[in-house]
Amino acid sequence: MVIPLDLLTLAFWLVALHFIADFHLQTDFIVREKAPSGNAIWPWVMSAHAAMHGIMVALVLSPIYGVAEWVAHWLIDYAKSTGRLRSGAWDVHLDQALHLVVKGLWLALYAGFSS
Repeated sequence: MVIPLDLLTLAFWLVALHFIADFHLQTDFIVREKAPSGNAIWPWVMSAHAAMHGIMVALVLSPIYGVAEWVAHWLIDYAKSTGRLRSGAWDVHLDQALHLVVKGLWLALYAGFSS
């Protein structure tokens, strides 16, 4: 099976923008305050962080996928920050793998609906 070049381009941008949003744009403040640890602002910080990811996906695919990404990213990061996504030293690897699997899902759905 040959993957069309446009799908590879979309995959590149989804992954590249994910890493920009999850590493470069995620400040120490966001990392610290998005976790539900008794602070009153955590839902806002978590939502803002997930919205960055939703915006990135919306720019590449469409707003509906952006909203889906916002929700998915929020849920994955919530699971990680509350200890529901435990894999010991592999927490960050599992977290990133789940985010990338979700990007693959959006791309597969997009390709299926646009053909």
